[in-house]
Amino acid sequence: MTERDFVTIERITQSGAGSTSSTMTEVTSAKEALECILAGSAILAKRQAEAPLGLLTLALDLIGRVDTLGPPASTAFTQINHLEKLTRHGARQDYIDGHEVQWREGSGGLRKLAWNCWINGEDRLPSVLEQLRAVLDAHLNTVRVLNLIEAPSAEEMQRDCLVHERSFGVIFLNGTFGMQQLTPPWFEFYHRLENADLKIQEAVNQGLSDSRILAFEERGAAVVRLAPRRGFDTHPDEKCWYVLTRDLPNAWFQPSIDLKASRSRALKWLRGAGKLAVKNGKRIARVDAIDVMNRKFGLSKHAATQVWDENEHPSKGGQGQIPRGKKMLLDDLMEFTV
Repeated sequence: MTERDFVTIERITQSGAGSTSSTMTEVTSAKEALECILAGSAILAKRQAEAPLGLLTLALDLIGRVDTLGPPASTAFTQINHLEKLTRHGARQDYIDGHEVQWREGSGGLRKLAWNCWINGEDRLPSVLEQLRAVLDAHLNTVRVLNLIEAPSAEEMQRDCLVHERSFGVIFLNGTFGMQQLTPPWFEFYHRLENADLKIQEAVNQGLSDSRILAFEERGAAVVRLAPRRGFDTHPDEKCWYVLTRDLPNAWFQPSIDLKASRSRALKWLRGAGKLAVKNGKRIARVDAIDVMNRKFGLSKHAATQVWDENEHPSKGGQGQIPRGKKMLLDDLMEFTV
């Protein structure tokens, strides 16, 4: 590992009335830092010794995994009958088949919803990208501003690692150009972070195109579903609402469910994952196993919990907190097959 693969985090503890407070600062690997941030047990310290390129890479790798938005509605054999339930009688339905529907209003609500799938972690804390932006801002505050008489060319800015000084825009009142010169790692960090929003937008558009994100529009007193590619093509005065297919009942996206067969496959997977976890000195969190069985095998959370309870294995982490570094990551569980 290089220095850029380590970051400084601040551990978070719960205090009275549900508030949080950071109590301890430590240096840890980018991978562990991301896991802690997404779990809401730590935040990224604003002052970093090096540009946290490793953490940024891991965060950006999460963006664009459209499968986490849910299955494509176009592949569902029963999609027409089920999706019509979302707007029964021309109105948005909040509960369908005993299942709560999570609606989000407008493009801002949709972005927030997508971030929750990828990089947001705990809603009460800033997202990973917001924390990385705070790190960049803190670093830029320590870099001297250069007042240049002539604007540098794009080639010169790339060669000399120059960026525009943010406080005053491109030009100062006295006619000089405010620039800041960064080290190569911070220059790379600056531009990769600046391009993160574009990557998020591209992934959201792909989710809309695949019908993993369902778009609806209020037209007078009625709510109608938009064509897959029209999610962001509506006029500003038109009101749009969005739903992720991952938040809809799994049964909607399967022609039939053989519960017995699904439970058998899930149990086989859980035992195999348990053996792998024990081999690597890890344990499996109950909530993660249930989540994976729900997503991989279409089991309800109740059925997945029953499978978990039936499987006696030393890798089971129970409901208590698994010691740091001993937990098998959710991504590793999703990728494991038998």
